[in-house]
Amino acid sequence: MTFAASDSLKGAFRASGPGASGAVGKHTASIFGKLGLGPSDDTNRRGLAVIRFLDSAN
Repeated sequence: MTFAASDSLKGAFRASGPGASGAVGKHTASIFGKLGLGPSDDTNRRGLAVIRFLDSAN
């Protein structure tokens, strides 16, 4: 992988990370809202979403 390609990939990942705006950010915020996981600085919403999903599977 060339340096230019790796820089463009970093930009793509940055665009979909936390604080990203757009369709992906709105969609994930909607999912977290349905799970009752509002924005928080002291919890990992992704981890809590996985735990809730696993609990619901039982």
